[in-house]
Amino acid sequence: MRRPTRTQRGRPAAWLAAALLCACAGATPPTAEMRHFQTLQQQADMALVEARYPELVDQANRRFAMAEEANEDDDAEARRHHIHIALARLRTAIALSEQQDALQANGSDESRAMMLEQQLAQVRAQRDELQTAVARIERINDLEGRLARMELEGEQRVAADRARQALDEAMAALNEAERLDADRYALQPMREARRAFEQATTAHENGRYEDAVALAGTAGAQARAAAEQARPEFETAQQRARIDQQIAEVFDAATQIPTVAPRITEEGVVLSLRELFAVGASQVSDPRAPVLERVAALAKRYDALPIVIEGHTDSTGSPTTNLNLSQARASAVMDRLAALGVPRDRMVAVGRGSEEPIATNETAVGRAQNRRVDVVFGRQPLEQGPAASQAAPIAGPETTARQ
Repeated sequence: MRRPTRTQRGRPAAWLAAALLCACAGATPPTAEMRHFQTLQQQADMALVEARYPELVDQANRRFAMAEEANEDDDAEARRHHIHIALARLRTAIALSEQQDALQANGSDESRAMMLEQQLAQVRAQRDELQTAVARIERINDLEGRLARMELEGEQRVAADRARQALDEAMAALNEAERLDADRYALQPMREARRAFEQATTAHENGRYEDAVALAGTAGAQARAAAEQARPEFETAQQRARIDQQIAEVFDAATQIPTVAPRITEEGVVLSLRELFAVGASQVSDPRAPVLERVAALAKRYDALPIVIEGHTDSTGSPTTNLNLSQARASAVMDRLAALGVPRDRMVAVGRGSEEPIATNETAVGRAQNRRVDVVFGRQPLEQGPAASQAAPIAGPETTARQ
């Protein structure tokens, strides 16, 4: 089989389809590791990765082509040798590209410089680990070649095959733990797993196959334990990253809504709405206000984010009057969003009164800024309570307060 051209490498889906057609025509089907290589090509932004690290991607594709040729020739040892190196090269390029993306997304110059230094150190450490892993794989594959040439017979061959299988299983467990970032979330178990794997590899090289099987089993068990320990924190980190991305998207979209002043806080993204109510009123002046329709559309688009609706007043009037009026206005906005299709169980309405100003109450302009309803797209699940979303407008004090 010929090595894929650069155009073929840029279209992993087409490359996979061609491979499947070959399989239907009677060619030797690809192994799980070869399919994993093709899956990586589909999942990653390979055009960007190849543009940044063409040499690594080219090395990976050439090794993959060699693995395909070995697979068609039914040469299992050569196939494993080439596909392991191809996977290592491709993972290195993807990891470096992802790190570069993360570096480009950092904030201020000063903090960015510090973060760049830290992340570059992490990239170098990961690169060194990958190079060590490639060297380890090459040692194992070199051993396979020597074992094949020795034409081991009988029990020795069976023992060698068992040791080889145990090492492959341990390597698969280590790869899964690395995917879950166990080096960050379960460092000690990962160190122990790698130490046991190195010992198993040495035993295999020296012909101590029973020791190699036992040590590889230990390495696999420790790697699986590390993966299970890392999984919750890894998934939490992934979820947090998805939420952060959605918060940023809501902020960007809100900047396009007239009269809305969005800002990002620790709680989430805050959309400040003003001029929705007449003086002293607790009902929305214009139920068809376009700003509420656009906020509702955002809420329905980002339906995984909880929403807290906070009513605020200026300092005019008594604290009790201000608190009741702010609660009634927050509830009125929640009712309107619910009418526009936002599920009530995603929202709570709370009144803050005049306790959380964002400007001075000494001037008319500042008081106008403080009279607002904040719609907060939050990061954390809601804490529902009977007083949070069930506050009826209170007659009397509302109508006398000038809010």
